[in-house]
This record gives sequence, structure tokens and C-alpha cells, in this order.
Amino acid sequence: MPRSTRDLTIFIACFAPLSSAFDLITFQLLQHLHAGTTSHQMMFHAGWFTESLLTQILAVLIIRTERFPLLQSRPAAAVGLACLAGCALAIALPYTPAGTWLGLAPLPPATLTLLLLTVATYLTALQAAKIAYHRTIGRWL
Repeated sequence: MPRSTRDLTIFIACFAPLSSAFDLITFQLLQHLHAGTTSHQMMFHAGWFTESLLTQILAVLIIRTERFPLLQSRPAAAVGLACLAGCALAIALPYTPAGTWLGLAPLPPATLTLLLLTVATYLTALQAAKIAYHRTIGRWL
């Protein structure tokens, strides 16, 4: 296997379980919040949409460089603006008529706060895993 393919395979083997673990945490959190309410399904979809989009967008900023993101390595302006726009969309869409049309419900502040804490915890764990990966392998992708 070529080095780049091998590196990518090792990277996926290290980081996919972390992402999956946070997916399961989010699923459980959303499954239990607002259970039994008439809008539970729509809030679950909104929470899943918001958390998933935020983690995927912000993970790009972390894995794009071996350095500490934003402080030691800033993204290009276009990348930063695209990430900001995507994050704003992820948070705002459930509160719009388009969100309702898509089957999303506005998230209560406590739910949104828990999701944002989950995202922050995931990003912290991802950064720690990136550092451990770099120390173990000796290089970044």
C-alpha cells in the first residue's frame, strides 16, 4: 500500500470511532430530550441536523493542519467565511419557515446549549486525538 494510502487508512481507523462515539452520544441526548412531546421528532431532526453540520464543518478546521487551528494556523479567508456561513445556517435554519418545511422545529435554548457543549467536547477530543496521532505516527497527513 502506498504511504499516502496507508496514512489515510490509519487516520480513518483512528478518527472514525471518535466521530461515531459522539454520534451515539448525540443520538441518545436527542432521543431523551423532549420525549413524549408532539414536536419530538421535528426537534430530534433539528438537533441532529445542527450538531452534525457543526461538527463536520468545524472538524475541517481542526484536521486541515497539524498545528493548533485558528491560533497557530488560520484558514484562508474563503474557507473561514464558508465555515462561518455554514455554522450560521446550521444554527438558524430550524427557526425559519424553510426549516419547518424541511421538518425541523426550533430548538429550545437548553437543547441548543447542550448540543453546542457536545460539539465543543467533540472538537476538543478531536484536537487531542490529532495530537496523539501526530506523536504516534510522527507526521500529519
